[in-house]
Amino acid sequence: MKAVVTVMPLAGHANPITGLVTQLIARGHSVTVYTGSRYCERFAELGATAVRWSAATDFDEEDVSATFPAAGRSGRRGMVAMTKAVFFDTAPGQVHDLVRSWTDPQPT
Repeated sequence: MKAVVTVMPLAGHANPITGLVTQLIARGHSVTVYTGSRYCERFAELGATAVRWSAATDFDEEDVSATFPAAGRSGRRGMVAMTKAVFFDTAPGQVHDLVRSWTDPQPT
């Protein structure tokens, strides 16, 4: 079986998925993981084909406001801005990347 796993480039999302990817590979499945640049090497070391975000705006989870300045606000406004930037504003780019990977399955 060929599996594509999409993972937000955040430790709380990537870390739990490593077990799933490890098990799929151990059972003989071909696994492609689509994630941000920070986690590509980790999944490649597990034996997956890592495909990094390209059209989706990649970011460093340790300094989200460097990429998305509004996310640096404090309090509720900052949390809303970060959620919007990371989860919603990156979505169109993720869709573009995934559609491209299905039509041109070469890793990027």
